[in-house]
Amino acid sequence: MSIQLKPLKQSNGVSCGQTSVAMLINYFTGKNVDDVWVDQKYGFSLMYALETETNKKFLDLNLTSSNLSSAVCPFILGAGYPLSSTGRGHIVAIESISGDSVTYCDPADGQRKTKSSSYFLNCEQYPQGSFIFSLPSLPNTQTPLKPVQILDLILNMHSGKIGLEVEEELTLRPGVVYLPNVQKTRISLTQKT
Repeated sequence: MSIQLKPLKQSNGVSCGQTSVAMLINYFTGKNVDDVWVDQKYGFSLMYALETETNKKFLDLNLTSSNLSSAVCPFILGAGYPLSSTGRGHIVAIESISGDSVTYCDPADGQRKTKSSSYFLNCEQYPQGSFIFSLPSLPNTQTPLKPVQILDLILNMHSGKIGLEVEEELTLRPGVVYLPNVQKTRISLTQKT
């Protein structure tokens, strides 16, 4: 499924974050909000606005190669120059990543753009540190999960923060390693022998 954000242009020189959050709120909820609405309701509490309005749990990650390549699209990215020509930092909505190409919606001019991932990774730090706000990714099926990770995954599924279904009832036993088996939108856990 191809992600298509509706690009929005920020209404003033400091509302790139609210505009990027508005784009994701609109995508996930079908609403039609803008940066002024986000600012009036949430100010600069961007993560809080995103989670409250979408009813999803986002992760606040440092901008690294690993985090950029594993982030779940669409997501928010904040960085400094040259993404920001002013040096104050700039926040954009990442629409998709394909290979080394990153497509994003830039609130500065309301346009969809594509740059290489190295462009973002080589940006100067955002004043508060370069960051990504992303939904949690599905666990790698080759990586064993700890019981606390399994419980967190199940709680997120149950609360609707991750749109997955549990196939069958699960009883966790201490000291047993479980491996996730991800197929489409279902996760089942099997005991590692």
